[in-house]
Amino acid sequence: MSYPLQIRDHPIPGRRYATVGRGAFEDKIAKMRMREENYYKVWNNVVNYYDAMDVKTKSHSKWASNDFFVRSYQNYCERERARQAEANLELRRSKLKEKLQREDELYKMELSQLPAHCRARACRSDSDEYRLRQQRVEAMRAQLEETQRRQEQERLEQARQRLEQHWRINNAVLRQVESERLTEGARQMWEQQIREKAEREQRQRDQEEAEEEERRRRWEEEERRLQEEEEARQRSLRQAQEVLDKQMEEIRERERAEAELRDQENELMVRHQQIEEAIARRQEAERRRRCRQISLFQAQQCNAKLRQRSAEVEEALKDEQDFLDALIASGDRDRLKLAEAAERAESKQLRQVLQKQLELEQQRRGQLELLFK
Repeated sequence: MSYPLQIRDHPIPGRRYATVGRGAFEDKIAKMRMREENYYKVWNNVVNYYDAMDVKTKSHSKWASNDFFVRSYQNYCERERARQAEANLELRRSKLKEKLQREDELYKMELSQLPAHCRARACRSDSDEYRLRQQRVEAMRAQLEETQRRQEQERLEQARQRLEQHWRINNAVLRQVESERLTEGARQMWEQQIREKAEREQRQRDQEEAEEEERRRRWEEEERRLQEEEEARQRSLRQAQEVLDKQMEEIRERERAEAELRDQENELMVRHQQIEEAIARRQEAERRRRCRQISLFQAQQCNAKLRQRSAEVEEALKDEQDFLDALIASGDRDRLKLAEAAERAESKQLRQVLQKQLELEQQRRGQLELLFK
């Protein structure tokens, strides 16, 4: 229940203040208690729900677990083996009974065929054997009863354990204790999970820090490796550039040397050509000189021959003139006339022949001079 705000006078005159009454505090306390009660109720419901779910989950997990299946299967197999053993035992009993009956019949038939004194002794041994057989059968029956009693005790023990478990599950106090134990276990498990979570987070943080440190170290190593590779690449580029520059310089030197060699070769070729031309000119000059000498020699010989011929002709003419003079002096006028006429004709003819020879010699000399030039 809430109360309205009360307006009361302030000790200072002329002032009025609004104050909170007692009912408001009680109402607030009631609301707080109600909230706490609702809070506890909700949490109790949650705890009960989780307890019930825990029991159901445990039961379901127990029933659905592999161990429960294995135990159930083992129990089924044991019951099946027991049933099979019992069936086999009954079958063996029936077979043993039939076999004993057949042996008894055969034994009785053999006894009926024996003589009287042998039959009495055989009967005594048969009774002893029958007693031994009865003892063995009793021992087997006692062993079977012991086995059945032990199995019955085991079944009773299992039934008692199941009843005790059912009683524990259905008992309120035990359920409360179990619930408290489960709640405490859940709380401890929750705290353990919180601790494990904190440890896991711490380990994760440590691992992340270690991974970050490892990544940073790897990044630094990679950066250093890349820097070293870049430096090595730059060095290799510089070395390659130096080698290339050296090769270019060698190529330029070689080109310059080749150019110089080509220039020298051209110069040598020019010189060789000039020498060949000079040799050709010298040979031509030598040939011309020789031709000139030959022509001069021939001209000299020709002149000498001409002079000799002219001397001979002059001498012949002189002889003829002397002969004519002698003829004239002798006074043979007729002979003189005839001789003069013949001499004049012969002189004229001789002059013509000499003139032709002179012209021919001059033509030959001109041809020789033209040839040797």
